[in-house]
Amino acid sequence: MYNYAAMDMHVMQNTMFESSNDVDRQAVYILYPPITIPASLTMTTFAALHTKNINIPKRNCVGGALCFRGHRSFVPSKEAFISRRSIRTYYRRLQNSVRPENDALSVMCNVERLKAEEYNPILLFKPQNSKTLYGPPGLDALLNSDKSFALGIQTETQKEMLIKHSYKIICIDSTHGTNRYGFYLLSIHIQDEYGQGYPVAHFICNYLDYDTLVTLFNSLKCRISNLRVYNVMTDDDNVCYTAFNSVFGPNLNHLLCKWHVFCAWNRQLACKVHSNDLRNIF
Repeated sequence: MYNYAAMDMHVMQNTMFESSNDVDRQAVYILYPPITIPASLTMTTFAALHTKNINIPKRNCVGGALCFRGHRSFVPSKEAFISRRSIRTYYRRLQNSVRPENDALSVMCNVERLKAEEYNPILLFKPQNSKTLYGPPGLDALLNSDKSFALGIQTETQKEMLIKHSYKIICIDSTHGTNRYGFYLLSIHIQDEYGQGYPVAHFICNYLDYDTLVTLFNSLKCRISNLRVYNVMTDDDNVCYTAFNSVFGPNLNHLLCKWHVFCAWNRQLACKVHSNDLRNIF
């Protein structure tokens, strides 16, 4: 077993190898077994069979006991290269990324972080027990202003997709019970070039009355004033359509989603068709 410094050595079976170092270029040796010497190591260990005397200067061996023959199959794991400095750096990054336990303060921190980005995606932000901090101040004049909360978000890509496909149809859907506070998630979708739904704006709020919806939609119009809208699809609720039509209308075509159409049919069939066989036909 011999230790050699790896200096761009090239080893082939039954051929000569030589160092690219000018000092050791005069030493040429014959090696019979095929051996590959990684040039990235400061020191490498390999078995030299049928060799002549070697005059390469001796270097320090890396790894200590790992250089013994019994450890030549040792493969260092990722943990072996972790330093204390790396741990401290990761710890600082983790501490900076942790948000406060208070939800209101955590939301505030996230909003400020998003506003500081190159493209500000915040359409509207009004915390509870506070005035509107960003966007149209329409919620401040409402009777439930102290309790109301609203947050609107639209990324740059979503804005571009809305401008490009808004003339086809706008779909508005609201979901409740998304968190323990009972807030609503109001999403606006368009139909992309593949015929699939694509979200273009999101609003989180705790009221869905007419005045609140008008303020939410106004924040979207402030971002895109010349939006082309001709058709809008909503749930079986005229409040959402009326508010959207007052902002982006007038006289928008109102469509109901397929699920609500089937529900309306079933309600009418249950009241007007008493035969189960006839109802099953529909």
